[in-house]
Parts: sequence; structure tokens; C-alpha cells
Amino acid sequence: MEIEVKFGPVDARCFRAMLAEQALSRPLTPLRRLKMETVYYDDPAHILSAHGWTLRLRWENGRGVCTFKGRASGLSRLELETAAETVEEGARQLALLPELPPQARTALRAERFLPVCGASFVRQVQKRQTEELTFFLSWDEGWLFRGEHSAPFTEAELELCGGTEQALSALAEEYRRRFGLAVCSRSKQQRAMALEEERI
Repeated sequence: MEIEVKFGPVDARCFRAMLAEQALSRPLTPLRRLKMETVYYDDPAHILSAHGWTLRLRWENGRGVCTFKGRASGLSRLELETAAETVEEGARQLALLPELPPQARTALRAERFLPVCGASFVRQVQKRQTEELTFFLSWDEGWLFRGEHSAPFTEAELELCGGTEQALSALAEEYRRRFGLAVCSRSKQQRAMALEEERI
């Protein structure tokens, strides 16, 4: 299960200020930099898109990871992933997991998948803590694309590692107020899919 809060757009200066602000949280690890290349897919029967599910293949500093994401409930959503070189290989492995909804299992057993949109970006991420929780604070900067359409984007994210959803929500509200942030309710895939309508 993934529990997170996204803010966007967030520029580099604001992210540096978030990292420097130790009254809200303290760093546990050095800042890491990851190069991400992501393609989002649908199955030929469009079961995934009809249910608002996500299937993606992402390369993280050269390592392939295939991920299935379910619909969000509050700040949380189902997220399952496996190492894979191709989306077909990843989907076959994900289809074996018992946590999947039955219709998602059917979709992931397709012989091929249709690329629908993607994102290319650099992520900077640091693990941090408060008295109540541990979380990843990250910042993404890059491009969303769909067909011939593309657009730049930036976003910051708080992702829960340990603690409660309520504590993360309260901390996110403190960050929002302290830095004048706007909560971003749409995923990268949703914003990339809207590029043709110019609603990013």
C-alpha cells in the first residue's frame, strides 16, 4: 500500500527550503538523485483504464521496475511492483500476486500492452523523520508526454515509510502552509493523458 501527498508545481528553490527546514522534520539519509524513464500502458480490452488502474514500466537509474497501482482511497492506494525488463514480463509476475483484484489479474494476463503516455524526469529524494513518522521527501523535475505532445512539470511528494496516515496528513498540511504549496490530486499518468486537451 502506498500512502503519499503530492504538491505541485514546486520549483527548485522551494524544494531546497523544504530540505533545509528542520523544525518540521530531520534528515535520516543523504539526498539521492535518480533518473526516471516511465511508460504507462493499457491492455487491449482497456480493462485497466476502465477501472482507473495504472500499469507502468519505469527505468530507475537503469533498473527496470514494473508497477501496478489501484485507485486511491484517502491518501493510500494499492501499489505492487516487480523487477522486469519488459512490461509483458512484469505483468506476468504481477498477475501472480494474491492482492490483485480479479479483473486486474485478467488484464495483466494479456499477451501485449498498449503504450499510452509517459514521463521522463530526475527525482531527488531524502528519507526524513519526525517524532511520529518516517517518510520520503522527493522532488521530480522533467517532462510528461503523450504522442507528439509534451510539457514540463515539477512536483514534490511526501511518501509514508513508518507511522500513520493521519500523521502524514498533518505534516503535509504544515508543509503546505509553511511554503505556500498546492496539493496535486492528479497522477503523472492523468496529467500526461490530458496533454492533448491542454489540461496539464
